[in-house]
Amino acid sequence: MSEPYVELLAPAGKWDVLEAVIEAGADAAYIGGKKFNMRLLRPEFNFSEPELVKAVELLHSKGKKLYVTVNNLYLDHETSRLGDYLIFLQDIGADAIIVQDLGLVGIYHRLGLTVPLHASVQMCVSSSAGAKLFKEMGFSRVVFSKNLSLEEIRAIHDSAEMGIEFFAHGDLCVSHTGQCYMSSYMRGEGANRGRCLKPCRWKYRLLKDGGSEFIHHLAYKDLCTIELLPDLVEAGVNSLKIEGRMRDASYLTQLVGTYRRALDSLLKGRDYPERQADRQSLEECRIREFTTGNLVQTPGSDAIDRSGSREPVFISHAFQLPRLEDGYKKDSTSIKPMRQLVDITVKVGDLESLAAACRMGVESIIIPGEEMRQTVFAWDDDRRREAIDTARAYGIRVFLETPRIVTEKDLPGVRQTLHNWRDKVDGVAVNDWGTLWEARQAGFTVRGSHGLNLFNREALSFITSLGLERAAASLELGEQDLASLLSEANVEILVQGPLCGMISDYCPACYRGESDEQECLSRCLEPGYTLKDPLGQRYTLRSDKNCRTYVYYPYQLTRLPELPELIESGLRHIRIDGQFYAQQVFKEIIELYQQALSDLQQGVWRGDDYTRRLQILCPEGLTIAPNQVHL
Repeated sequence: MSEPYVELLAPAGKWDVLEAVIEAGADAAYIGGKKFNMRLLRPEFNFSEPELVKAVELLHSKGKKLYVTVNNLYLDHETSRLGDYLIFLQDIGADAIIVQDLGLVGIYHRLGLTVPLHASVQMCVSSSAGAKLFKEMGFSRVVFSKNLSLEEIRAIHDSAEMGIEFFAHGDLCVSHTGQCYMSSYMRGEGANRGRCLKPCRWKYRLLKDGGSEFIHHLAYKDLCTIELLPDLVEAGVNSLKIEGRMRDASYLTQLVGTYRRALDSLLKGRDYPERQADRQSLEECRIREFTTGNLVQTPGSDAIDRSGSREPVFISHAFQLPRLEDGYKKDSTSIKPMRQLVDITVKVGDLESLAAACRMGVESIIIPGEEMRQTVFAWDDDRRREAIDTARAYGIRVFLETPRIVTEKDLPGVRQTLHNWRDKVDGVAVNDWGTLWEARQAGFTVRGSHGLNLFNREALSFITSLGLERAAASLELGEQDLASLLSEANVEILVQGPLCGMISDYCPACYRGESDEQECLSRCLEPGYTLKDPLGQRYTLRSDKNCRTYVYYPYQLTRLPELPELIESGLRHIRIDGQFYAQQVFKEIIELYQQALSDLQQGVWRGDDYTRRLQILCPEGLTIAPNQVHL
């Protein structure tokens, strides 16, 4: 009987590193070109096109495989250049391309390409339902979210007929992959574009009835799975991926060699003499301390390096965040009357707010999917039924929004929710790929929310082909980058509401930093927790029923000052997230937007007046973040 095969996949950012990791025992390597990948900030860690040709030849001569990262999110003006590059990668014999943007997938299919597609970890695929959707799209492998447990990986493997790749070693982010926007809101330096400023590595003070000292509350340790290799292989992982395309040859050689020996011994069913020495070597050469992440248990205080003593470099420190000030955009007396109608969708936090929105004539209502613990009002089935009946009486469509994060363990609950409300609501709004699959299978009308990270018209076209009635533009897009996307009729943008910057399985409130306690004390059930950075800016913490923590940007988003330009670009659908607004504030915000839209139809714009009124309604501060996405 032949031995089972599990691929050991290594990174390389330079030619000497590529040669070194292959010599050390990697079965395959992943590298990036000089364009279209997520490491463009450091061009010296990318390969020119002639080097890519040579790299394929080198690895194929040794019986190895080469995967190329084309794993960024792309703005509309960038997508026109993707086709030629994809054809080039297929022509040179790349064994796969690693993809984040569905716009690229649409181009790929239109060109009739056959080079295998691997879904990047940035796509936050966390369930067997998500794997099925990506198989339908033509992917042969998914790099699954780093936030999965061994049990969840095993369940996905048992029901998904495609390759499973999982990170075995390297950097971890405290937020769910692909769902961290804090850096983008701060300065337009988005993690999903490979430009993260890592505010998770800053010092914060946790405030609630006093407060802790300033420590690194969100600084995740590095992933190390050397002791869990038998479990990962048994769970069905086909490829073990090592992180580090900007690491040097000596570091990666040691790392690849260690995992090579451990994997070989496992697959051959025997131990090896270097075992203890290799474990010691990993410890001695570590960059940060080690953790096993979510694989064995939900991360506790032992997953966080609160001292920051082993952080290799702090690439940023707390800085003043952009806040909307008076006079951001002056009133205009020469504005053209608005031609097209713009409808308003609102997300509501309670029944009275829903009733008020219905009386005000909004186009559609969204009932939240996350059951947040710190809210006074809780949505149960009876209240949802009452909400639907109220909206029906006014002829207003009702959508149920599913949770922002749905991993394999959450999937049964989502399926039950969809079953319970089929034929009772007008549709669902989804934030993840697995729920999109499930909602389609259940026959729902589906809208895409912000968690899908829609960046360009190519992605919009492709996602529409998957069955979406409407899709929300990414919250990382600035006004100029939205312009071409808004020319499509089925795009919605969030214009008002709180900005969730991170979603984490780690709970700072339960592990305050006062000791090394490991037991969850359920402190997050209490409202009022915030993180304060050294400049005094406060980040609200909330948690849902699945014990996930939501870290909010200090200021509320508003795009009201930009409405004339956005509508001129073709904006037709706007959303107000009123889930956490007091009822009277929520009502007045809707009235303000309705008045602004009515004024625009008459060719009138009173931007300063609107801004001042919003500032009164939102005294904690407003922002027009995100800043312009960097190219």
